[in-house]
Amino acid sequence: MKIKVTENQLKKIIDKNKETINEGWFDEILSIGKTLFGPLLGLGKNSEDVSYLKDKIDDLFPSDEDKEKLKKALEKKEKESENTKPSKKKEEPTKEKKKEEPSGEKKTITKGSYVIQIDNPKREKIAVVWGGWPSAEWGGKQMKSKYGQYLKGKNVIYSNFENETIFEIEKILEKEGYDDYEINSVFGFSRGGINAWNTIGQLPTDVFIGLIDPSTSQSHLSIKNPTNVVMMYNDNNWGGYPTIKQRLPIAAKNLGKNAKKVNLPHSEIPKKFFEDYYGKL
Repeated sequence: MKIKVTENQLKKIIDKNKETINEGWFDEILSIGKTLFGPLLGLGKNSEDVSYLKDKIDDLFPSDEDKEKLKKALEKKEKESENTKPSKKKEEPTKEKKKEEPSGEKKTITKGSYVIQIDNPKREKIAVVWGGWPSAEWGGKQMKSKYGQYLKGKNVIYSNFENETIFEIEKILEKEGYDDYEINSVFGFSRGGINAWNTIGQLPTDVFIGLIDPSTSQSHLSIKNPTNVVMMYNDNNWGGYPTIKQRLPIAAKNLGKNAKKVNLPHSEIPKKFFEDYYGKL
């Protein structure tokens, strides 16, 4: 499932790396633009890629040293693209490589920042579960280990929160051969809750979004009464983070009946949530 990207989301990805802008960095951003945003931003595989992004610089960057640096990288890339355009010589048709399809079997794929558990390959729907901070204790592998038993029979990608956007998750699924799987639900626990909050309004309204005792930003307090979102929380678990503790009741009020306070420790809330909403995955 391809999600519509906004310029602000593209800016966020670029700004994260802004201090390290150089030509190599720009190649990486351009690659992201082609593969991740290509169909949505109209990026192809020629100099128009560069021209498009160059037109957007004024919107994406302030007028400073970095802007000039990026402009030079863009101009150089554009010139290189023009010089390497294919000749008009008739080319022999090449055989299209057959895309490798998933095996159709139950499978577990474990990588550094995520675990993909395929328990129902015929269904071709998958849930996203973002873990908390630190990832060494509450990342994708740990979420699978601690709570995977409550999601048996489902297809799930358990991810570290550092894979913070739905676009990054889709890229992982594509790499592993599951890009045809539809993301039908997303869940964020603790710090991963920020990621889940950020998908509200970005995902179709038939995608279920679960906020599990979530970390919550000030910007999330403007979200009111989304029909596809449920939050289960206990603000008393956030005593060490008074700002989040203060925000959670406000967020709960905005979510209305879709916010449920429980008298449970932080680490026990995912179990309760998955048991109650198993059918949403």
